[in-house]
Amino acid sequence: MTSRLNRRDLLATLASASVLGSTNLWAQPAAPSQLRLVVPYPAGGSTDALARQLSVRLMEILKVPVLVDNRPGGNSAVAVNYVLSQPADGSTLFIFDPSSLIINPHIYSKLPYDHTAFEPVAQLTRSWFVLLVNAQSPVKTIGEFIATAKSRPAPYNYAASSAGTPAHIGMEMVKAATKIPATFIAYKGSAPALNDLMGGQLDAQFIDVASAIQYVQSGKLRALAVSSKSRLAILPDVPTIAESGYPDFEVVAWFGSAVRSGTPAAAVQRLNAALVAATAEPAMGDWIRAQASLPAPANTPQEFGQIMRADYQKWGQVSKSLNILLD
Repeated sequence: MTSRLNRRDLLATLASASVLGSTNLWAQPAAPSQLRLVVPYPAGGSTDALARQLSVRLMEILKVPVLVDNRPGGNSAVAVNYVLSQPADGSTLFIFDPSSLIINPHIYSKLPYDHTAFEPVAQLTRSWFVLLVNAQSPVKTIGEFIATAKSRPAPYNYAASSAGTPAHIGMEMVKAATKIPATFIAYKGSAPALNDLMGGQLDAQFIDVASAIQYVQSGKLRALAVSSKSRLAILPDVPTIAESGYPDFEVVAWFGSAVRSGTPAAAVQRLNAALVAATAEPAMGDWIRAQASLPAPANTPQEFGQIMRADYQKWGQVSKSLNILLD
């Protein structure tokens, strides 16, 4: 009798464990049947190029179709709102720079979202900016640039691809650090501004190194200084602004990835592992370095979240101190 009861109890226990095990299994999110990389800018730009490089590698790693979905407009609001409208299942990944979620909430007072609407997945690349002048300019150093700006009757005209970008605010940081007068002129994209700088219609441009490098190396434009803490391998003869008398100066650009808040942690981890593996591939690393950037150090979602929060505070303080508000 005792043996039969023990057997019955054992069978009940096994049945219960089976149900619990089945419940836990089905509680794990299934891998999506496809992955959509949402880019807040038009096709052909640096964000789009990175997304397309990643899409090829993510297809190989995740074994699902990966689509690049360009949704420009509204200073990234179109893309952000689209991502937030999609299921929180890890099937929609936002590829972005600091403008979208880190800077815009500080300079557009009515923006209904910030980085807290998203779960960080992984930082992808890091890059910096360069201060350019026309190759025919008599200004050959950052020191001469500052001295000339302070002595000439009219302020410098400088360009950035659009208002509110790290390039725009970064140059405003240069102005504040060096106390030079300069007038910002917004352009729709880097290419028209570069053409006007080469044509002599602009005095200077603060721009990401990747967009400038071909013009510097060909001698069409002159690089005066870079925004990194130490010199860049791709421009070893160009000093940093920090070493030119402004030791605390640095402006870093990066690309990152995120999903909407509420996405299961397992789905976030799956995407993080795939992205870290993709950017660690030698061919992908070579491509990133050819864009005058560096692959981000292997990072967890938590580490990237710390970067986002720190940059949110930094850019907020800078925007407030420089009184940059665009609405």
